[in-house]
Amino acid sequence: MAAQLPDDFKCPISLEIMSDLVILSSGHTFDRASIQRWLDSGHRTYPITKLPLHEHPSLIPNHALCSLISSYTLVTPSKSFTKRDSALRCKLTESGVVPAVLKCAELDDLSLQQKALSLLLDLSLDDDNKVGLVAEDTVNRVVKVLRVGSPNSRALAATIITSLAVVEVNKATIGAYPDVIWALVCLLIAGKRREKKEAATALNAICSFADNRRRAIDCERCQY
Repeated sequence: MAAQLPDDFKCPISLEIMSDLVILSSGHTFDRASIQRWLDSGHRTYPITKLPLHEHPSLIPNHALCSLISSYTLVTPSKSFTKRDSALRCKLTESGVVPAVLKCAELDDLSLQQKALSLLLDLSLDDDNKVGLVAEDTVNRVVKVLRVGSPNSRALAATIITSLAVVEVNKATIGAYPDVIWALVCLLIAGKRREKKEAATALNAICSFADNRRRAIDCERCQY
């Protein structure tokens, strides 16, 4: 597992995946046990910059990066959830993992991005999660992937839109996001085969709402 994780998840001292993360005033994060051993050994400089340490350096928990590391573990399942895994989907959503997974979806690491999107898609399959995921600003993050993601990521992003649009109230909310329909129309026109298919399905799902149909028509006109 460690070899699959980004280097930013590894402690600069031990080069192992961090579990109890603390950040120093230099802005660098370390595993607490490693930095504590460094200090107990009498070192009085920062491990990376070699600049002098304060006399009593503060070790501040880095909750944000800790959440990302935990989320990475969650987004590398051996297989997708089944339809019967509704309780697990709800537990994951209620655990507060969604914001961290959304951050993973925005990273430059394409493998991590695709796994994060796959988890979001799995979570969205439960109807009880659909409105909550839209409220968590999932659509805004997905639109970014539609514009600049890899082909596989763009296809996954379009599929997430389709899944979220199953709930009628989400159709209006999704369509009101800037660029979401424009991004799907662009994908339909210029994407590869799978991207075109998923974009068409997503547009079909959200365009059952009249305002979204008008937006899609306006977008098509702008292409010519």
